[in-house]
Amino acid sequence: MKWRVETYQLGSEAAVREEILHTCDRANAGEILIFPEYAAYTADEAERTLDALVKKAQDRRVTIVTTLNLDGSLLPHSKPGHRYNALTLVTPRGELHVPGAKATPQSFEMVQYSERFPKINVTPYDYIRGVTLIQGDETRSCVFSICSDLYVLLFGGPDYNDLRADIGIFPGNFGRGAELAARRVISRLRTAGVFTETIFSNPLQLTKRPDQLPVVLPARDHDTRTTPAIPLTDAERITLFRENVLFYVDETVEHFVAMAALTPMDNGRFTMPMSLIDASPTLEYTDTPIDLNP
Repeated sequence: MKWRVETYQLGSEAAVREEILHTCDRANAGEILIFPEYAAYTADEAERTLDALVKKAQDRRVTIVTTLNLDGSLLPHSKPGHRYNALTLVTPRGELHVPGAKATPQSFEMVQYSERFPKINVTPYDYIRGVTLIQGDETRSCVFSICSDLYVLLFGGPDYNDLRADIGIFPGNFGRGAELAARRVISRLRTAGVFTETIFSNPLQLTKRPDQLPVVLPARDHDTRTTPAIPLTDAERITLFRENVLFYVDETVEHFVAMAALTPMDNGRFTMPMSLIDASPTLEYTDTPIDLNP
């Protein structure tokens, strides 16, 4: 399959949209472009971005993958009237697929603590859903895991053996340092044989001063397992959890920058709100293949 792992620079939602569209203009027909999560995180901008992505995918005959703040009516098993950080896949024919959504939104994604911060207000999704992708002669099983949903793959929800798929795709928006924790967990899931291939994308920030640290560091990883699988023991899963995940009290993290202040801890940790400590989504595989042919 013609994977193209991309990133974008943190900025306004309009600026991110334009950068993604320009990146798609440089792609070749048939390529599958994987972007970080949240090409748009507010409801109004998400609708604008979705329209733009559908038109661009048709125009350039490419597949575009990211997440958007979408109405749950597009999502299987959603709750009426709720919005989700939804996995958004647009095919070269302009067909929209929303096979899943984030099971573990951060605190500020679920609650707008102040009007000074963006209103996101998405709901945790109760499923991890696998899909089948088709392109040319290739048929691949795939599991999408959005950012901190790595936690439920590792330590909550379905047994990791049941997750097995050809490829795991991880659109992230991890704070600085957390991308290291994500890589450690993703790598171990791959070497354990849960996935043969893994793709991880994270955004970047260009700072204004030389002494200023970015709140995010980019990732454009595409890795393939080349050695026999080494099963992941329960003891290892506990160790990976203890070394790479940080729980916080929800109301103490009111915005993204506050979250990113925590992520450099202990050589990198990705964060989870305490309210979702018991998150245990159901694993489900869809029956209808998604055609990615241009």
